[in-house]
Amino acid sequence: MLIDSNGIKVEGEGEWPAHRQGGPKRRVWRKIHPWMDEETLEVRAVEIKASHISEALVLPDLLKQLPVHEQVGSVTADRACDTRKCQDGIADRGAHAVIPPGLRPFRADLIHWIKSSPPFTPATGTPSSHDQCGST
Repeated sequence: MLIDSNGIKVEGEGEWPAHRQGGPKRRVWRKIHPWMDEETLEVRAVEIKASHISEALVLPDLLKQLPVHEQVGSVTADRACDTRKCQDGIADRGAHAVIPPGLRPFRADLIHWIKSSPPFTPATGTPSSHDQCGST
């Protein structure tokens, strides 16, 4: 199964008169999250949410839309779905997750590096001749 999202603009009733007469425009964006069978390209589940809702929050709801008896071999998604909740939901269905790693490993390495580095101390004293600009 493949999951991704795309934004769609929802236009209100007054959108065209506002455009024609030069008035203020009111645009509302929504995200559509389709879940497709990668062999048949059939849309198997879909969620439409506000534009600030990420795929990671939608994936468990998409999993619930599929019948429990239906086997899911793998779930392919982007790094937004690299969360514990998504990984657990995919594993509960007995599927294999094909998700590139997100920032979690990078963040863990960065935090470890920051904690293990010696604290910064500014240099004291007068600058040497190499530190001065314009010296030969």
